[in-house]
Amino acid sequence: MRTLLFSDDELRAMYSGGRADATARRFARLWAAVFGLGLMPRRWVTLEVAGRRSGRVVRFPLGMADLDGKWYLVPMLGERCNWVQNVRAADNRATLRRRRGAACRLMRIPSESVRLFRSIPYTGSGVFVRVAGWL
Repeated sequence: MRTLLFSDDELRAMYSGGRADATARRFARLWAAVFGLGLMPRRWVTLEVAGRRSGRVVRFPLGMADLDGKWYLVPMLGERCNWVQNVRAADNRATLRRRRGAACRLMRIPSESVRLFRSIPYTGSGVFVRVAGWL
């Protein structure tokens, strides 16, 4: 299926090997700015966390899943993706931004519990975090 500019295969190719290529990184910067301004629906946010190596604030555009009034972040690229590793290195502390920043703590949910949530996509990585302190 073709989206506005890229086919599904082209979009997947931007993340070959589980890492974003230069085009995907440019899109991520753009979407992080848009989501941070609150121009999209509530579930789209910008996660800000200190980089695990540099210590600089790194921004990631993410979509949250709502299940029974609780918000969840699911790493679609697995537990080795950058934002998960950065959050772990920052003692699970991060900021979610939609117009204003809200400090929060991300909690890892055991993989046994994750299987109970059939309505939220699950990557099989065992990583599934609930956003504490968000809305």
